[in-house]
Amino acid sequence: MQFSCEPIVSERAGSIAGIIGEAAGKVSASTRAVHPEIPWREINGMHHWLIHGYKDVRLAVFWIMLRDHLGSLIAELERSANERES
Repeated sequence: MQFSCEPIVSERAGSIAGIIGEAAGKVSASTRAVHPEIPWREINGMHHWLIHGYKDVRLAVFWIMLRDHLGSLIAELERSANERES
């Protein structure tokens, strides 16, 4: 993923990250306990950071966070979903 300062790209990435964070906040405590490898609190915190402090968000830092953590989060969620289906 390459850094982009284009407003439409940044806004869309922020929107997607916000949706992920909001969804993480709705995961039940029992599911969180079964999957402690997923940083639920940090994901939900990201949602609040984006929603309530977006004007203070430095885009380069945001992109680094997406680049370094989004892929592993998706892999963990897919692994979790596959476990539930088995």
